[in-house]
Amino acid sequence: MGTVLLRLNGSDVTSVLQGCKDLTSKECTVSLRGQPTWIEGGVNRVAAEAGNRDDTVRSRGLDLSVEADGLLATDPPELWVLAVGVSDYAGDDLDLDFAAEDAQELSNALRLAGHHGFAKPNTHVRVLTTSGGERPSHTALTDAFRWLEASEPHDTVIVFLAGHGVAMADPARGVDDYFYLLPDARSLDDVRDPQLRALRAWSGTQLADALSQVGALKRVVILDTCAAGRAHTSLLAQRDLSSDAIRAHARARERTGAWLLAGAAADQVSYEASRYGQGVLTYTLLDGMRGPAVDGANQLLVSRLFAHAETHVQTNARGVGGIQIPVVRRGEGDFPIGAMPPEARSAIEVRRLRPVMVRSSVQGEGGRRDTLGFADLLDAALRDASAQPDAPFVAWDSPPAPDTWQITGQIVASEDSLRFEGFLTWQGEAVKEHPISAAAADLDALTTVVLQQVRSAL
Repeated sequence: MGTVLLRLNGSDVTSVLQGCKDLTSKECTVSLRGQPTWIEGGVNRVAAEAGNRDDTVRSRGLDLSVEADGLLATDPPELWVLAVGVSDYAGDDLDLDFAAEDAQELSNALRLAGHHGFAKPNTHVRVLTTSGGERPSHTALTDAFRWLEASEPHDTVIVFLAGHGVAMADPARGVDDYFYLLPDARSLDDVRDPQLRALRAWSGTQLADALSQVGALKRVVILDTCAAGRAHTSLLAQRDLSSDAIRAHARARERTGAWLLAGAAADQVSYEASRYGQGVLTYTLLDGMRGPAVDGANQLLVSRLFAHAETHVQTNARGVGGIQIPVVRRGEGDFPIGAMPPEARSAIEVRRLRPVMVRSSVQGEGGRRDTLGFADLLDAALRDASAQPDAPFVAWDSPPAPDTWQITGQIVASEDSLRFEGFLTWQGEAVKEHPISAAAADLDALTTVVLQQVRSAL
């Protein structure tokens, strides 16, 4: 016989079988009372299944309902939220713009939903980010998951992770796993080194182990992560969520019974290229909380919130080729994660939609090739300007698409100056053009003048 799995109220409790040396030839008695998800005075669902020697075939499983002695808890349910966002890494190439801020903003919205749905004293929110407050170190993250262990079976727990996430095979364990990079990570190579990985990343297996110790039976996990960074490797450069990631996410959901939403971007450029000034998944979730995910009784239902993300993330990310449809794994039943009456919905700030600049198109004199490389200089300057907090636009490294702006024109060099004549063109239902005319002594100065005119036009 192969692996035996034991679940209590949807949560993996297989570890209680460790004292059973040979399940094939003798009985083994274990106690589930005292497990975090055991319901005193209520009905507990116990499920067991086994595999053959190599686990290629699984049994149908055994499902039992066990009524426990004792008194059923009558305390009101509580909401527990753990939001983690890493924008500032030890390695500069991994740094992100939105992850830390996204964690803070989503936690604020969930706190608001908790105050209206669970009451203020019953709403507990802990935020770990690199932008101030408690920093998400390995120690702090371990302590934060222990903090969640105070939840009771009738409570709700939400875990949100934003930053870099990598899915890969773990040779030591022979399984696929997901790794969330912590601030000490210097490069993606840290994930490949087992010793560095243990210090600078948090694995999906650790996440599942930690959640298995959480008492709350209603669990939600949201992974808003960039799958790659600037390095282009065969492991990370796929557009769709890799099979490694899908298997790792599915295993985490099966072990914890959680609702899981993985909104990973395929690379760092697509993760950061948000015209909303925040991650696309976070923007979509906040948008859902403003109404679309709220039912007629003002309840914010996890099924409606996930369905809104599943439907709208791809639309909101239009033009950024690296972002794919989110992966949703539905958990045990539907439930509210708060309430959003009209006054709460209006309190969620909606980001101003920023114009999108795409790759410039520049020709030399007479329609010849841009031998001066002015288009590349313009695009680099646009990206640098876009990274500033007060940027009036966002720059995408992509060809023209609907609802985007592009610099087009011709550069001419004379003995003592350079001149650019062209347009700032909008590709929409109708083409809009703003003329651009600039002259300067060198390419850098010419780039500055053109960007000033772009800023003024937008």
